[in-house]
Amino acid sequence: MGPIIVGVDRSEASVAALCWAVEEARRADASLLVVHAHLPPWHHKHPSRDARDGVEPQTDEAALARLTPFIATADVDTEGVEIVRRLHVGRAAEGLLDAARTASLLVIGSRGAGGFEGLLLGSTAEHCARHALCPVVVVPARSPRGNGRISVGVDGSTASERALAWAVHEAEISDAGLDVIGVYHPYDAKGPYGGEFMQLADPGSTERFRLEAEQHVKAAIASLGAQASVPITPVVLAGHPAKVLIERSATSDLLVVGRRGGDGFAGLLLGSVTRQVLHHAGVPVAVVPS
Repeated sequence: MGPIIVGVDRSEASVAALCWAVEEARRADASLLVVHAHLPPWHHKHPSRDARDGVEPQTDEAALARLTPFIATADVDTEGVEIVRRLHVGRAAEGLLDAARTASLLVIGSRGAGGFEGLLLGSTAEHCARHALCPVVVVPARSPRGNGRISVGVDGSTASERALAWAVHEAEISDAGLDVIGVYHPYDAKGPYGGEFMQLADPGSTERFRLEAEQHVKAAIASLGAQASVPITPVVLAGHPAKVLIERSATSDLLVVGRRGGDGFAGLLLGSVTRQVLHHAGVPVAVVPS
């Protein structure tokens, strides 16, 4: 099993990510690699230059030294967790993705210290969620735990199958229950060509959508066979997938989605539903690549 990687930059969300990663490393009996990215002051004016150009070794040592008090002030119990610190001179996303090549999990705060006020999801977090080879957990600054539930969205795609398998493992090591969620989107548009028109033109369409979502959930759970040793609850809800998952996450400790699928939860490399969930969910979101 590879190490768990966590990116830190002394932001509030970074503190939450570090706390979550330490707990996860303890649950998974894994080592934790804490990565801090450092850009020389001149790099913003000369981005084409090698970030390490002219950087003295003592600069690296000073940057790494700042991690020790940061970890101490995070108010997290690190006893029994093997922690290694690493400095990446360059852009944070590059360093995190490089470290994550051999990792089992990458954990990152939803918005870093260098982000714009008001944005819930920073560019580094989105870039990592989009491109990492391993699952990525994006942790918001305030993410209360204690519900004992994990939610995972399924839509019949390969990505959602991988997301479900990862969610089952996470539920097992977290001693949590698992909600397997299928969402169907009935015609709810307004206007002359909206929902009412479609219901008249295609009676029973909403029920077919519901049955299709229900079948996805049943098939996903059946595919687990006897592997899953956690309590699983099937859930089928109507509405826009992103909105349903975000609302459902309010009663979960973690929301799990696949990164790539058909036309369901994933869509493109990082589809609109996954992106909306990352921007608005109030709990950590795990994005599992297919």
